[in-house]
Amino acid sequence: MNSRAIKLWVSIFACLMAAGTASAAPKIYSFMEPEIKIHDLHSVTELGLSSVTTTSTVIKTYATPDNSTLYILDSRWENNRGTIISMSVMDIATDTVLRESEIGVFTDINPDLSTHTVDGTKWIFGNRVISRVPGDNQGAFAELSPITVFDAETMMVAAELPIDLLVREMELSPDNSRLYIRGDKDQTAGDSSIRVYDTMTGSIINQHTYDRVITSIAEIDPSGNYLYMMHENGIRLMNTTTLETSPDVIMPVYQYGGSIEIGGDVILHVGQGGNDGATHIYNLSDYSLRATIPNADVSLSSVDSFDYDPNLNKLVLAGLKPAADFTSLFTYISVIDVSTGTIDSVSNLGNDINNNIASIHIIDDSVKLDLSVDGISASTVTCFNQTTGEQISFTPVEGENSWSCKAKGLSIQSGDIVTVSATGPIQ
Repeated sequence: MNSRAIKLWVSIFACLMAAGTASAAPKIYSFMEPEIKIHDLHSVTELGLSSVTTTSTVIKTYATPDNSTLYILDSRWENNRGTIISMSVMDIATDTVLRESEIGVFTDINPDLSTHTVDGTKWIFGNRVISRVPGDNQGAFAELSPITVFDAETMMVAAELPIDLLVREMELSPDNSRLYIRGDKDQTAGDSSIRVYDTMTGSIINQHTYDRVITSIAEIDPSGNYLYMMHENGIRLMNTTTLETSPDVIMPVYQYGGSIEIGGDVILHVGQGGNDGATHIYNLSDYSLRATIPNADVSLSSVDSFDYDPNLNKLVLAGLKPAADFTSLFTYISVIDVSTGTIDSVSNLGNDINNNIASIHIIDDSVKLDLSVDGISASTVTCFNQTTGEQISFTPVEGENSWSCKAKGLSIQSGDIVTVSATGPIQ
């Protein structure tokens, strides 16, 4: 073997014993204030409670791609202050809170008023109150800082950027270089704006005013080239450079509203409201309809929360359905196989008011496939899933000597056989 270089081969069997993990299967984390209940993804059997609890209303949660960290946003009301939003950062492996902090006072608790980097370390919020009307016990605001950058590692406000819009929603480009904002001049204005900011300088790159035929920014394309815009009659594409909107609807909306989720080779439209609501699965390649799952088929009259894991190709829906005599509400969790467009399971959690789900997440920590080496300066790392044939290679950051294949994008499921190799000179 060459004395100046070494190729280190590590064969890891991605099952529980070899991976050294404690979980047997992907799980569902259901935020049922103040408890976080944990269910098995496949059977929706309750596995227990997280040791972490929430003390106020959960408005948004986000799990990092490697399922190591969970960010929890919650809100509470205080007289003389208003709506206060706080953040907790949870370590999933140890089931503990790493850090928590109040972020500030906000005009409302709309989850669309925040966005974040993929790693979760930077969050951007709209409509943060920086001054209030003195003596107003309802917390009326006199001045806003509509864009606030919050550092989730130091748990401090890192920057503020006042703008002349009441922010409605925000999206961050995949490379974190652009911030897209939809907002209004005021509550009664007849038009709205799409505005693009350079995240490094805070300067406006482009903006476009429209007459509110656009109801929301549904999602940003993984390439960063298009925004999927929710119109009154369907989804249209907006070019992120020119802010011009396609004249034709690429995907019809079968009922008003709902949410868009992009992952893998599909686009999901989850229609939240009404007995006639449904989830639609579209092929990302040509926007053709793959499957439709009516809310009634998954025992839901409304979808209160959902999560999609593109690696597992599973969609979880959570919501409520009234009893036949309308005297009580039952909470349901349904699991859908997105690849086939079929329903895996529908589970009734009962009519306990404490079972109402504010947020839900798929946490796939059943496979932890990592490589750590000493005495070598790796120039290339390759992860090969022998079971699926998928392979990825990447160049590590200088000085980095440990990596997670899953976090780098390799699709892994429990039972897969994976080979990891690192090449580089001996230090």
